[in-house]
Amino acid sequence: MAWKISNALKKQAVELEYFSNGKGDLIIREQGWRWASVTVLDKSDLSIIDEEDHIDALTEFGDVIDQDTTDGCWEEWDFPENMSEEDKEKVIEIWEEEWSLESLGWEQTEFELRLWGPLDVEEVETPAYAILPEKTDIPKQENWTKVMEKEALEKGYVKMDDIWISPEVQKDWENKS
Repeated sequence: MAWKISNALKKQAVELEYFSNGKGDLIIREQGWRWASVTVLDKSDLSIIDEEDHIDALTEFGDVIDQDTTDGCWEEWDFPENMSEEDKEKVIEIWEEEWSLESLGWEQTEFELRLWGPLDVEEVETPAYAILPEKTDIPKQENWTKVMEKEALEKGYVKMDDIWISPEVQKDWENKS
């Protein structure tokens, strides 16, 4: 089983994107959401979270296998003090066109999805793409070498995002489609 963790009250979810130009300058984009959730394989103890606390849902809960945000309701930008109004407008314009700032020389360096408590926890079906057979001769994905990846591919495993899918799960998934 998997667990879906989401904000229980609306407008209690925020994405923060951090961009650096390599010169020590930082732009922060904040996107507020009415609702957001992450799906994880390990159930977490959420009793310490209350309405005043927030948690970075992408790092606090271990392996996040899915995330979702719904109904964006605000966007704010935090720019370096020395940035001109013209450059700020250009950043926003490029963002709205490209959903990236790379063409302006700004690289995304960090991403957070913050949820404020209280949080809801719902047991959900584990998505097929997250299931690996319990008995497998494929080692855990930590510290994999190119040789290990080649062996996995030779045995019929397929890599989706950072998860290796066994041939058995692939067939099961296809049968359910």
